[in-house]
Parts: sequence; structure tokens; C-alpha cells
Amino acid sequence: MSVLGDVAAGGGTTRGTARGAPGLGGALRRALPEIAAEAVAEIRREVPDYADPRCRDALDLVVGCALGGFADLVERPGDPDPELPEFFRRVGAAEEHEGRGAAAWEHAVNVGARVAVRRLTRVLDELDAGGGAGAGVPAGLYGEIVGGLFPYLNRLTAAAARARADPAGDPAGLVRRRRRD
Repeated sequence: MSVLGDVAAGGGTTRGTARGAPGLGGALRRALPEIAAEAVAEIRREVPDYADPRCRDALDLVVGCALGGFADLVERPGDPDPELPEFFRRVGAAEEHEGRGAAAWEHAVNVGARVAVRRLTRVLDELDAGGGAGAGVPAGLYGEIVGGLFPYLNRLTAAAARARADPAGDPAGLVRRRRRD
């Protein structure tokens, strides 16, 4: 199974991530604050529903949790934090409550993924060029790490979507959805 491959299959364990590039987890962890800040800035710039300054703290939290969860999987292969999907289900419910449509969420996830891929590539390049324990990052690892990001984000997005799709969880949300549709 490839890096984060079980996540793609809906399983939740990972194999071989940190072994493929010693130091990768730590390098990624150190880069997270900058990656998160860049992702939040681009989301706020490109997705009008999140441009409101009142969204900033929540957006910081959601992006930080998503990136942190991914870094956890890279740093410590194994089962992802079981609370993460539940957190994103609650995020989906809050999004619904705030009246933001699924299209805004999906656009924000895509923008965040674009930033993450760009920055993950830089982290891997710097680790590869840095010599020492991290030198010689296998070329295939780039694709595996970046490729693992998308199934991971799909799982988080699916958790958020479950809250939108559950009218019993929020009857007022069902009314708002019907008005939008």
C-alpha cells in the first residue's frame, strides 16, 4: 500500500510515510504555521464567503486542524486522530448554520489543497537539498505524499458533508437548504 494509501481506501492507517524520508515529519511540522497562514490568506482572497473578518478565527482553526492532522499522518504513520472526522462534521453543521453553501466549502478546500501541494513540494525540495539525514528524498515519495493529501481531504470533506445531509441534526438547516436550492 502506498503512503497514506489506507486513508485513500477509507481505512485510516498509513505505512511507510516517515521511513521514506527521515526528517520529513519534523520539517513539515515546522512549516505548518506558514503553510496555514498562506492557505488562509488565499482562501480569504479567492472565496468571497470567507473574506469576512469574522470568519478568520474559525478559518484559522479549520485549516490548522486539517494541516495538523495530515502532518500527524506523515510524522507518525498509523491511525489518524479519530476525533478529526467528528470535528469536521461539526464544521459542516456550522457551515450550514451560517448559510454557506457546499460550493464555497469545496472552493476553499481546493484553494487550501493548492497551497498545501505547493508548500509540501517546497518542504520536500528543501529536505532533499539540505543534505544530512533528509538528503536523497526518493522521487516517488513526492507523488505519494502529495497524492495522499487528496484522499485525506476527501475524508474530511465527506465528514463535513454528512452534517449538511442530516436534516435530523439541524431542521433549520434543511429549510435553509431548500431555500437556496
